[in-house]
Amino acid sequence: MAAFFDREPFMKKLYIYLSVYAIIYFFLTLLSYAESIDDILNNNNSDEKILFNYVTKTLKINLIPSKQSKLRKTYVKKTSDGWKLFIGNKPYFVKGFCYSPVPVGKGVDWVEKGIYHDKHRNKILYTDFALMKMANANTARIYSTWPAKWLNRLYKRFKIKFILTLWMGHYGINLNGKYIKKVDYGNIEHRKAIIKEIVETVLKYRNSPAVLIYGLGNENNYVFNWEVESLGAFVASKKHLTIARNFYSLVNIAAKIIHKLDPYHPVMLGNGDLQYIDIIAKECPDIDIMGANVYRGKGFGPLFEDVKNYLHKPFLFTELGCDALNAVSNEEEPETQAEYIKNQWIEIYNNAAPNGFANCIGGTHFEFLDEWWKSNEKDKSSWYVHDKHSSWPSEGYLFDNAAGNNMSEEWFGVLKQTKKVLSGVNERIARPAFFILKNLWQTNPY
Repeated sequence: MAAFFDREPFMKKLYIYLSVYAIIYFFLTLLSYAESIDDILNNNNSDEKILFNYVTKTLKINLIPSKQSKLRKTYVKKTSDGWKLFIGNKPYFVKGFCYSPVPVGKGVDWVEKGIYHDKHRNKILYTDFALMKMANANTARIYSTWPAKWLNRLYKRFKIKFILTLWMGHYGINLNGKYIKKVDYGNIEHRKAIIKEIVETVLKYRNSPAVLIYGLGNENNYVFNWEVESLGAFVASKKHLTIARNFYSLVNIAAKIIHKLDPYHPVMLGNGDLQYIDIIAKECPDIDIMGANVYRGKGFGPLFEDVKNYLHKPFLFTELGCDALNAVSNEEEPETQAEYIKNQWIEIYNNAAPNGFANCIGGTHFEFLDEWWKSNEKDKSSWYVHDKHSSWPSEGYLFDNAAGNNMSEEWFGVLKQTKKVLSGVNERIARPAFFILKNLWQTNPY
């Protein structure tokens, strides 16, 4: 025994044992991934098999994740208190903004293309993220695939993480170099094009410490007929039900592929409210989080209960809010906006663990900054005008629902911007809602 515990022989034996263990663990891990992929390829879901084959054989993507030892895993877990999001072993409640900083006089293409060439880009981003930090935000949901290095710099400086939006063909797809606007979610070639874009995006971001969640889609269910449907039109035709099943089954396949490529970040559906929740429950067992853009007014009705009853998932608001324009009087009413937003977030806190239905893990508020292009994205002259145009209805906003269309897309910001430019950045003016969120976000519900 004494000889065994001599320091040098003991350390040699320990080194050998640990090396053998590491090798065995490595090969068992590879085998488990290989077996799980074989299970997928041999199952009865032919489209799933085709799409996994497409990724591994046509795109030649290895579905074994890269080493991400520097990243703490982000995941959701149902605790004794209720559902929570974790980074490592630390709970993380999402307090964030939807962020699209289009300057006055610019259109939506600015966030996709123009920002790359704008010499004031860093000034704009740093100004806005400093304001987010001042509001106690910890998350930004973005709608564009900016370079990962931009996100990493912003995260390092401001400690604000990002929810990424993967559009799932909402505005069309690129198929063999040709743009197709009307996506057929049941067409295998269209499905491949969507999966290809998702895989490319995940590979771009999976090693980034700035990433929080992958979000699949953004209200795609509202354009199943390729025209914006009424937000209240929850009774769908048989045609729409078929499209819904095709879409949500593709969401689930995408979630499975993402989990293989990046097991360090959760996957969320970005739905329009809870429309098709029964189909989602059946078709999307592999998403980690149910996310939705919700505009129901001051409160959310039975939303949290419905999520609990239909889905064994936590819920995150991918969008919520209130515009600052009264569509009846055509006057700005920032105090009313603040009142609605305060009530919305109080209800969120009242349903985060351990309170209420204990299944809400936060939200990204729509939105950080007014955008002046949204009333008419094709008329460039209108981008210099803060239009008082309301484009869709929501009865829950009682102060102006008599107008019919009462939701004014250019007035949702908790910050407004003016034509006055200071060091390359349009002047930002905080509305009362900014300070309401700042005060509420000082605390976490758990």
